[in-house]
Amino acid sequence: MTADLVAGGDAVGVAGVTVQLTHVTGPTSGTVLGAKQTDENGGYSFGPLLAGNYLVDISGFDDEIEFAATLLPVAVETAGAAKADFAGTVNRMGSIEVTVTVEGEDMAGVEVTLAGGDDMVDESAMTGDDGKHTFSGLRRGDYTVAVTNPDDGRYGFSPTEHAVNVAKGQAQSVDFAGTVVRQGSISGQVRAGDDPIAGVTVMLSGASSDSTATDQNGEYNFTGLAGGKYTVSITNPNDVAYEFTDGLEAEVDLGDSGKAIQDFLGAHTR
Repeated sequence: MTADLVAGGDAVGVAGVTVQLTHVTGPTSGTVLGAKQTDENGGYSFGPLLAGNYLVDISGFDDEIEFAATLLPVAVETAGAAKADFAGTVNRMGSIEVTVTVEGEDMAGVEVTLAGGDDMVDESAMTGDDGKHTFSGLRRGDYTVAVTNPDDGRYGFSPTEHAVNVAKGQAQSVDFAGTVVRQGSISGQVRAGDDPIAGVTVMLSGASSDSTATDQNGEYNFTGLAGGKYTVSITNPNDVAYEFTDGLEAEVDLGDSGKAIQDFLGAHTR
């Protein structure tokens, strides 16, 4: 008697499975005639055998492999050979959902990569409008999930990869939470003629908000800014002494990691 033990659609032989043969007819009914281990190709054999009915059952295989039946009846005829195949499938019901956000906002179109597992997965995909992508059909095992920063000058991700262990049929999730790079600055000077004016309140609004006061040199500086549109405004510290004919407010379009200078030039009224 010979048989092949297979698992998965590609019919890969499964080695090391215990196969037991039991006689179920005649005076030796119920007698276990022996047990063997499948070879590297998933094969096994028993013989020579008397004609009669037998039961073949398997055990000791990885629980990730699912067989429709683990016990098969076999009829052996005189001088004949019987064949009993056990066809199974590998459980590939695991999944990893990847979510990419930047400061709480979903990030679409970001490349995420999955590698590892017993199937040696190496797969990349882009996140959808909800900032997510799910890698499905996974066997259990150890995987590495990585994110590719779409713009190093604009965003920061730390870390850029995670190790994930997926159990049989388990759904796992991984989050990559990025930050906006804030290396921009807006600075300037407030003066009347050639004279700096200290203590002037300077307000920042738009992409972020802040306020400060000019120093003794009439200078101010807003740092750690992300790219975006800003409004910088000042308060005239003395309407009687100074006038600012160019206005008390200015619009600044700051690029990523950019530096802008916005002065406010006034004049003495007397």
